[in-house]
Amino acid sequence: MVKSNLTKGEQSRLNLINSSREIFNEFGLDLRIKDLADKMGVKTSMITNHFPPKVMLIRAISEEYEEKVSAKIPQIVNPENIELVDLIRMSSCLMDIQLEYVCTIMFHLTYNTNTLEEKQKTKFWYLNRKNTIHYFMSKLVEKGVVKKDILEPEKFDLFIHSFFILSIHWLNNFLAYDFDKDYKEVKPLYLKAKYDLCWPYLTEKGLKEYDLINFSAECCYLN
Repeated sequence: MVKSNLTKGEQSRLNLINSSREIFNEFGLDLRIKDLADKMGVKTSMITNHFPPKVMLIRAISEEYEEKVSAKIPQIVNPENIELVDLIRMSSCLMDIQLEYVCTIMFHLTYNTNTLEEKQKTKFWYLNRKNTIHYFMSKLVEKGVVKKDILEPEKFDLFIHSFFILSIHWLNNFLAYDFDKDYKEVKPLYLKAKYDLCWPYLTEKGLKEYDLINFSAECCYLN
C-alpha cells in the first residue's frame, strides 16, 4: 500500500511486509525467516528487528490486506445510491486484492495456530463485512431490485454463508484446478457464480437488470 509521511523505520517495515507477501504468495508460509531473508537478499536481523516471530509478520500482512479492502469499498460503492452492478464491480476489485494477498487468505483458512485474539479479530472483520453486505442488500430492497425476504435473519444467514464461501474459496479452485488457466479467463465465471446466489431473491426489476450485466465487461482489474 502507498503511504505518505513514513519514517525511515516505518518505510523499512512496509517494504518488508510487501516483499514478504510476494515471496509467501509464491513459496508458501512454511518458509523459515532465514529462507525469507535469503530470498530478499537481506540479513535475518533486518526482519526479526521488526517481526521477532514470523507470525507477527503474517499478522502485519493480514492487517495490510484488511486496510486495503476497507479503503477500496467506498471508492467503488456509493452507500447512498447503490446499484447491483456496483456490488459486482466491487467484488471484482476485491478478487484482485485477494489474489495479491493470497498468503494471508490461506493463513486464515488453513493454519490452526491462531490465538484467541487472532480468531476474535478475524471474526470482527467477518461481522463487519456481513453487516456491510446486509446494508447493501437493504438499499437494493428499497430500490425494488431485491425482495425484502432476503433480510429475514435465517434467510440472510444462509445467503451470506454461501456468499462468503464463494468469496474466499474461489482462490482454492483457481490455485488447485485452474492453475493452468489465465486468471482473466476464469474470473468472470467465479464472479458470476457468486452473484447467481442473488437470483432467488431478485424482483422482476432485479432480474431484468441482472440479465443485462456482462460479467466479462464488468471485471475491472487493479493491475
